[in-house]
Amino acid sequence: MNLTGRNLKDYKNSFRGKHLPPVDALKISIQCIEVIREVHEAGFIHRDVKPENFAVEFTGSADKIYLLDFGIARQYRFKNGSLRPARKTSLFYGTTEYASPNAFDEKELGRHDDLISWFYMVVEFYGGFLPWKPYKNNMKLCGQIKRKNFRSTKWLKNLPEEFTEIYETVIKMNYEEEPKYEIFIGKLKMILKRDHGINY
Repeated sequence: MNLTGRNLKDYKNSFRGKHLPPVDALKISIQCIEVIREVHEAGFIHRDVKPENFAVEFTGSADKIYLLDFGIARQYRFKNGSLRPARKTSLFYGTTEYASPNAFDEKELGRHDDLISWFYMVVEFYGGFLPWKPYKNNMKLCGQIKRKNFRSTKWLKNLPEEFTEIYETVIKMNYEEEPKYEIFIGKLKMILKRDHGINY
């Protein structure tokens, strides 16, 4: 595998305004959730989904995205395919600016938490603002602001309506629920087609 060594954070920051061109943002976001789905289908949750943990491979004809660093990944299914019961309490896992509010509450993380982290990435890729990001080095304050904004969608008001639709679906999910990845992918593809005239 011929990786460039460039992760998505560095790739994003190489553009003006430190966010991706809209078409690139949507295509990369789709590729990222497809990779996350593969990890989930293998029976694992990553627990540290963030731009630094995705690498881009430039192949000439089509770029590929890879998810890296499985150091704190956890198996959520037993070998027989049954769901591993959620523990009542856990530790904080993840990175403050992208971690799910459940991580700050030291709850067992599930597939939906990986998708919340993915969604925070998508917002940034598209040029949106994460209200807690200025406080990422203050774990307590960062967690408080995330909890405050968790049920609100006001911070998404300048983004396409599909962002709000995705977010409202993700935050209603629970540990046991099977994510409907295709719905989220479909929403992003709708933006590509409607706003950019691209069938992807």
